[in-house]
Amino acid sequence: MGGPKALLALDEIPWWRLQADRVLAAGIEALWVVSPAVETALRSHADAPSRRVVASDAGPMMRSVMAGIRELASAPPATVLVLPVDVPVPEGRTLARLIAPSTPCVPTFEGRRGHPLSLPWAWVKMQLLSKAIDSDALRLDHLTARDACTIDVDDPSVVVNLNTPEDLAQWKNPPDRSP
Repeated sequence: MGGPKALLALDEIPWWRLQADRVLAAGIEALWVVSPAVETALRSHADAPSRRVVASDAGPMMRSVMAGIRELASAPPATVLVLPVDVPVPEGRTLARLIAPSTPCVPTFEGRRGHPLSLPWAWVKMQLLSKAIDSDALRLDHLTARDACTIDVDDPSVVVNLNTPEDLAQWKNPPDRSP
């Protein structure tokens, strides 16, 4: 996409701001795991998310997940929702359905698995913090595959992945889904 996805603009609004607004509207307290480049850019915005941890963008995603988990460990939430930056924040009602389960859960839309991945803190503590894990070798989707339940939602944003400018344009102007 030509640069950090969090810094891409949609109608002159940075993607991080659109995401932050959606998180705020859902009433979710967020911890942002950002790359050094994104951290540098966010410092110049007074309205940038204030709760951030910097993680290298050179390694696998699991390193970033673990940086966030370690940051949360001193005051853990009941549930951790893992949402990559290139996935739009789902609707608030979708997020609410993902917060209560006692096992890891994945939202599904029309049979497709999506994001965010919901991780109860008890599971995080037992599977990610109580043992030595190799964050370079593990993938969170593989680690949760055995335990994860699926929650069917009517929110297509859970399966959107914005990897190209065309993806972003299609997300902004979705095709008409009416019969």
